[in-house]
Amino acid sequence: MPKRVAAREAILVRADSAGATHELMDFCRDGNLCFSVGFDPTEPIRAAILDLGQDAWAPALTQDGHERDDGAWVAEITERLDLTGWPAG
Repeated sequence: MPKRVAAREAILVRADSAGATHELMDFCRDGNLCFSVGFDPTEPIRAAILDLGQDAWAPALTQDGHERDDGAWVAEITERLDLTGWPAG
């Protein structure tokens, strides 16, 4: 992608567990790119999810901003995890 396009467009980098590396996350953070990485939940992640109240959940959205039809929900748990080994933010 040309830098002139990347500089003006919001970009979301998505990866599965193969992308859960410091190198990729550092690259995204340094480039001011949004990112989402899926990976197998560890016990601390499971505990953080189970500790969430019902009000923490929101309907998952499609890429065009509409609620998904399959009943999927999402919640933010970043503040509930020890991320000292990862980049700030």
